[in-house]
Amino acid sequence: MPLCQSVGLESSDAEPRGDAPGAATSALTLESILERSGTRQLATAAEHGQPHIPSRRAGKRRVTNLSVAREPAQHTLAPAPPSHGTKARVDFVFENPLDGSFKKHVGIVMLLSAYARQVVARPTSYCHFGRDYRKRTLLVTSLVDFHPTEACPTTPCRWARRRAPHPVHLVDHGAEGRNSLPPLLVDAVLDAWVTTHRDWASQFLLIDLFAGWDSMKKRASEKWPSVFVYANDIVDRAGVDMTLDLSQDTATRVLWLMRFAAIRFWPEESASECNVLHFFAERRVAVLCHASTPCNTYSTEAVVVHRTPDNCPRTRQALRDDEMNTNLIRFFERVALARAT
Repeated sequence: MPLCQSVGLESSDAEPRGDAPGAATSALTLESILERSGTRQLATAAEHGQPHIPSRRAGKRRVTNLSVAREPAQHTLAPAPPSHGTKARVDFVFENPLDGSFKKHVGIVMLLSAYARQVVARPTSYCHFGRDYRKRTLLVTSLVDFHPTEACPTTPCRWARRRAPHPVHLVDHGAEGRNSLPPLLVDAVLDAWVTTHRDWASQFLLIDLFAGWDSMKKRASEKWPSVFVYANDIVDRAGVDMTLDLSQDTATRVLWLMRFAAIRFWPEESASECNVLHFFAERRVAVLCHASTPCNTYSTEAVVVHRTPDNCPRTRQALRDDEMNTNLIRFFERVALARAT
């Protein structure tokens, strides 16, 4: 495996720390973020000395020599050492184009190898879920009982069975159409998740890390009213609750999204609890983090520009994407795959 895919890792301890790069000088504080989201239960955060969230520019690492990507890194993506884990029920779903290079990311390869009984890769295509175009996709998830129909044409859809072309091509749709999950696929994911934790959970929380056009939240509000949804995206569109850039301080910011969701949906109960994972465990809240991580440098069209034939990043954007996804994987490894027995 190319050494270029081993990138530096953030600390992904169970709670955010106050020494994040740029924290002391950032103008984007917890208070300003909560005020923007319409949440005003700030007394406890101040009382417990919660750290500031660094701004998008604060602490940003500059890559001045891309040849660093070809040198052996100090950290390799071996499985994390054993830890005490957490009793919180946290699951994750990564989604990215099946025919792109995301499946070759060193962290994805590691997850599927080191956690073969806890993490599965499920290829499918949108034409199996009511769309009139194919769009083959891959979901890498801790929901081992999620079994979508195999991707077309391996398992032919209704058009492929008739040896007919799909009615339209993906490129015929606008950006929203190309990047929105089919409602029936959302149903399949949520059904597998709710079924997995039905006997344990009293409530369900979906954190959409890269909400885009909010297809997860829209479908949940229509079909899954008992599921709370908190949506994040770097672009402030309708339906998005928060606009944190997860390419920096990734683990810390995912935990902040969980904290914001707890304050939004359980304002009284969560106010006195500093550790959000402990709160979810005690309240028996099952959490699903959905990550349709940006495919800007992984799609079949993008790899020609952003990656070498052996999947090494050749642009700054590809290097940033690999690092962000590595840190997401490390975070999920600690909070979802190292559960206390």
